[in-house]
Amino acid sequence: MIEQRYRFTLAKRQVEDLEDNLLVDTDIVSSGIEQPNGTYQFDLGYESLEDLIENLAAACNHAADKKVEERLDTIYKTLVKVLG
Repeated sequence: MIEQRYRFTLAKRQVEDLEDNLLVDTDIVSSGIEQPNGTYQFDLGYESLEDLIENLAAACNHAADKKVEERLDTIYKTLVKVLG
């Protein structure tokens, strides 16, 4: 059976926020491929995307700065929509 893949893009700032704030070290973030327009494209399997969403939720809950928390929450909502 072929694993379902989820493709999405994030802005450079969003990728930097993930790199700086995820509580669990993951190489999922580094798997993004930079596009000519400066965004990063990701192509993840279900488990990888679910892990990223769970780690992101924890980072949102532990963010020390309200602005960072809001940016992480925006990324979280985007990824939940991708997972559908």
